[in-house]
Amino acid sequence: MASLAAQNYEELSLLVVANGEAEHVPARVAAVAPNAYVRLLEENRGFGAACNEAALMVEGSAFFLFCHDDVRLEPDALQLMVEAAFRANAGIVTPKVVSYDDPLVLLHVGQTCDRFGVVHERVQLGEIDHGQQDLERDVFVAPGGVTLVRSDLFATLRGFDPLILMLGEDLDLCWRAQIAGARIVVAPPAKVAHREMTASGSRPVTAVGTRRASLQDLQRRHQLLVVATGWGRRHTIMTLSMLLVMDTMELFLALLGRDHDRTGAILGSWRWLFNNRKRIRERRRQRHEIQVLSDAQLLRLQVGGASRLKRFFLILLREGLDRARGILPPAPAHPEPAEDESDGVGFAAAFAEEEEFDEIPESPLLELRRRPARVLTSFRSQATAVVVVLVMWLIGSRNLVVTHLPLVGRLAPLDSWWSTWRHFFATWSPNGVGTGTPGMPGYGVLGVAGTFVFGRMGVLPRVALIFAAPLGALGVSRLLRAKVSNRARVIASFAYLAFPLGLNMISQGRVDVLVVVAGLPFIVRRLFELMDVPGFRLRRYSEPVAFGHRGWRTSEAGQRMVVMMLIAVLTSVAPATLVVVALVIVGIALARLFEPDEGIGFARSGRFLGSLLFNVAILLLPLSVDVLLAGRRAPGVFGLARGPWSTATFLDILRGADGGFGATWPGWLLPLAALLALCLCKGERRRIALKLATIATLTVVLASLDARNWMGSFAPDLDVLLVLYAVMIALLIGLGISALENDLRQAGFGWRQIAAGLTVAALVVATAP
Repeated sequence: MASLAAQNYEELSLLVVANGEAEHVPARVAAVAPNAYVRLLEENRGFGAACNEAALMVEGSAFFLFCHDDVRLEPDALQLMVEAAFRANAGIVTPKVVSYDDPLVLLHVGQTCDRFGVVHERVQLGEIDHGQQDLERDVFVAPGGVTLVRSDLFATLRGFDPLILMLGEDLDLCWRAQIAGARIVVAPPAKVAHREMTASGSRPVTAVGTRRASLQDLQRRHQLLVVATGWGRRHTIMTLSMLLVMDTMELFLALLGRDHDRTGAILGSWRWLFNNRKRIRERRRQRHEIQVLSDAQLLRLQVGGASRLKRFFLILLREGLDRARGILPPAPAHPEPAEDESDGVGFAAAFAEEEEFDEIPESPLLELRRRPARVLTSFRSQATAVVVVLVMWLIGSRNLVVTHLPLVGRLAPLDSWWSTWRHFFATWSPNGVGTGTPGMPGYGVLGVAGTFVFGRMGVLPRVALIFAAPLGALGVSRLLRAKVSNRARVIASFAYLAFPLGLNMISQGRVDVLVVVAGLPFIVRRLFELMDVPGFRLRRYSEPVAFGHRGWRTSEAGQRMVVMMLIAVLTSVAPATLVVVALVIVGIALARLFEPDEGIGFARSGRFLGSLLFNVAILLLPLSVDVLLAGRRAPGVFGLARGPWSTATFLDILRGADGGFGATWPGWLLPLAALLALCLCKGERRRIALKLATIATLTVVLASLDARNWMGSFAPDLDVLLVLYAVMIALLIGLGISALENDLRQAGFGWRQIAAGLTVAALVVATAP
């Protein structure tokens, strides 16, 4: 009120509407603006209804200036807005809106929206006002707070819709004004500070009809109302259909994450729209009366695409599903400096204490060497590379989709869905001459998987052949998330996808090994976290939560349970998975003997491995009982010894090639790149790389002994061991790319630069074919 009373616009008359909160309002207004009028309303029916009530009390005014009660206007703001309205012949004018607490931070300089009613800001979050937005221009939405509206336009539009109580009345009014052909302009010289108390949640929603509605409920229902009445018949049907599909996808994710607020808001908005269908028909009739612009012209004034869906997928690809669903809070844009660090603001901060910081490069070659490479650094380039690789993979897999699968390897026809479940629950198996042992856990896994394909069991081998390796590449990317850059994650995923083992397993029909190819990276990620590997201890476990309750997976016990279930599922298909898990834990413990860190020691690693194997054995009953009863034949459960004509040589094991792929000289490129990456890593990356190299070395040693049958009846499946080798190679390559990005530019020219060039060349030649 004080800022309004101080305006230099002489023809200003003030009308204060006490929207259901009439306590001492006349006296408080009189103390600041004695000439203002006060209108007391019995109940709060929303901001739009209060503005309509005020408009009925005023006659002869050319403009209405609708203000919230949490704004502060500069003394010349109204004068500048009126001038802009006459100069641009605008029906609605909006000022530059800044933060109430920090006037240098921009909040709004006009807004736009997409066809689904999702508002899109024209400024970045936290953008500093340097005058870069001080250009008068047309906008689609004038954000609420302070809005200048021509009185004749307000009468033509019949004011605000009283059905919109708050959060969305500005979008609705501007949308209808655009349909009527009115211009909406932003006047940046007019400056207004806004607290945004309702939108930020500082003030509770108290309007009549919003007793149980949250801000998300109101926003969604009002956007839906605008879309349902803002288009012609054809565009309305098309837009609402697309919006229904997107809301259904979002509802599924909300149910999956037990996000009850989002679930209620989505369902409640459509229910609210159906309950107000009479008002929708009336609004559509009014739209037809005032329509000047066609739907095509209106669409050209908006931003293309679906802003909400685009934002979801961007966050999903960059930061994961939990952040995209809104479960995790967004990371701070500017991390707070440590207490002992200088703020680094001002003229003196332009100079560093080291002399070399301020030295001018001696030659263009030196500047070129220090300049970071821009290949695969943007999100667009990374997404393009991923799409190209997936398209190539699907083209190469086309015969696996449309032709009959040959009866090779493990591609024998599966029993029906019902027979699979019968084998699992029955105490008699008719295979061979029949046996009275209980069904194996693998039948249960097949039965569950068959349920997802509606009992078409023949689809399962095709799904494994086509999608196992890409899913494993996704697991490698998840494993390296928040440890290396997105570029390094993408390259490591491509390396895992191009490793010859996966291609050989497809050609040999080894569906059991392909399941391990898909799932092992997800197991390794959780093992690294539980073993406190440096760089992987990023998760702060919550307090213990009962199994099955919300949040149980975020606790340490919950993560142990998840990894045990994953190991049990893979072991039921490929029992040698247990050997691989033991190699990971033993390799980490051995690496800590050479280079200690703050993780768990050798003794605790042994106890962790023992508890893990014991619990997995409990989950895999009765398979565990049969193994114990087998006596000396028990190690055969992990695999059988191969004949000398089919075993892999030591060189084949080093290349990860157990088949026709990777048997030539390009098969050496990925292991060579991993070896060079080990040489390039420094600091914490070197400690992680040492553990990866130790695990890979143990795997090669055990695989070599296995190939030569030097371990007697203990002959774990060689291909399952090579899966772990492939994961370690891909992780080493990812760390090597991170070393190229961070460590290499800080070192002088030497062998590291030569190794870096060889690493890049090896990766390109190995993955491109």
